[in-house]
Amino acid sequence: MSTAAKRFLASMICGLAGVCFHLMSSTGASAQPVVYIRVIPPNAAEPIEEGSGFLISSKGYIVTARHVVKAAVEGKSRLRVSLKHKDSNQIPADVFRCDRSEMYPDICIIRINADVVPSERITGIPEVVCRDLNRGEDLSALGYAQGEKNTLFTVLGKVIGDIGQFDMYPSSLPLTYGMSGGPVQDQNGNIVGVVAGGVKGGTHGYFTPISQFSSRLQEAGVRCTNAPNDTGRQAQSQPHSEPRYLGPPSREATLQAEPQPESEPLYLGPPQDARRAAALEKLRDIDVVYWRKKRDEGLVERVLRKYNIRYTPRESGFYDGTDFSQDKTDSIACTPDVPGNVIREFALLLFDEGVPLKFISEMDKANSAIRNRLTIEALDPDNEKELLSRQDILNIKQCPSWTARIYGRHWLRSAR
Repeated sequence: MSTAAKRFLASMICGLAGVCFHLMSSTGASAQPVVYIRVIPPNAAEPIEEGSGFLISSKGYIVTARHVVKAAVEGKSRLRVSLKHKDSNQIPADVFRCDRSEMYPDICIIRINADVVPSERITGIPEVVCRDLNRGEDLSALGYAQGEKNTLFTVLGKVIGDIGQFDMYPSSLPLTYGMSGGPVQDQNGNIVGVVAGGVKGGTHGYFTPISQFSSRLQEAGVRCTNAPNDTGRQAQSQPHSEPRYLGPPSREATLQAEPQPESEPLYLGPPQDARRAAALEKLRDIDVVYWRKKRDEGLVERVLRKYNIRYTPRESGFYDGTDFSQDKTDSIACTPDVPGNVIREFALLLFDEGVPLKFISEMDKANSAIRNRLTIEALDPDNEKELLSRQDILNIKQCPSWTARIYGRHWLRSAR
C-alpha cells in the first residue's frame, strides 16, 4: 500500500469512526524509537510472546511492559529486539531493571549493545516526562500490531479517568495485540506512559504512567522531566479493575467512551496472541469445574479469577477410602467435544501461572456421558508420574484419550 493510500485510509477511519489509526511505514530509518520485541524459549526458534518497546537513550536502554518480557525476567527465555521494523536484525537484549516478584508497575527496562543504535541510524528519541495527567488530555500510542507484517500502528485517544489502584490510567486508546510495551505520548510528543492492555471491543485501553518508574530510569542515566500539566491538579487514586485484553479495536469506538460498570475490564495477565484470546473466549461456553484442594493454597482459583474464567467450585473429600482434599491439583480431565485448541491454551495458561500438570485426558468411563466440560482435579498423590512439559502441552491437538502414552492416566495403580 502506498503512503498516500495509507494516509487516505487513516483519514477515512478517523472520519467515520471517531478513532484514528495511523499506519506508518517501517522500512526506513525510524523517526519514532519504537522497537519490536520477541521472547524466545531456549532451544526454540519461535517466540512465545511478542510486543513493543521504545528506546529511551542512545546507549541502548529500552522500556517495555513487564508482562511482555516476564519469561525473560524469570530466566526462562531470551530476548531479541528489532529496531527499525519487524524483519530487521534481531538484536540480543537482556533485562536491565525489573522487579522479579511484582507485576506492578507494569514496566521494565531492557538493553542492547550501545554500539548498535548509531549503526541502525535510529533518530528522534523523544523526551520522557513524569507528571500527572488530566481527564480529556489528548494521547497517542504506538506499537507493532500482531498479524501486520511491517506496520507500526499509531492510535489516538484521551485520558478518561484518574490513575487507579493498579498504577494505570484508563484511556480511550483503541489498543490492539502487539502494542503492549509501546510508548504513550501526550499532545506535545513527550512520552508519558507505557501501553499495558485494553478491553474487549476496543472502547478503551490502559497504560502505566512513566512516573511510576522514574527511579529506574535514573539508573539507566535517563532524566525524567517533571513537566507541569495544564492545571497542576494531582490525580486522585480511584479503584479500577485490571484491564482485560481480548481483541482488536472496534471501529465503532468513541474517543469520549467511559468505562461502564457492566463491562468493567478484568486483567488478562500478559496479553497473549489472538489464538489464546479466542480460546479463552470459547471457555465461556464450556463447563469448567474445579475440585478444591488444600495444598493448592488458592492458586488455581486466583488464576481462574484473574483471567475471568467462569467455573464451578466443588469440595474434594473422601473417595474409595482416599481423602482427595489433601492432594494438589495435577490434572485436567476433558470431554471429547471440547476443541483441542481450547484444551491446549487452557492448560498452557495454568502451566504458565505455576499450576503443575501431569495428566490431560478424557474422563473415566463412569463419567463418559458428560459433555462440554473441563475438570481440574488431582490424580497422582503418590507422585507416580513426572510433570508434563510445556512442549507436551503445545503438542495437544484434541482431548487425549484415557490410554494416551504421555497424557493418559490408565496406568495409575488406582485410576481415581
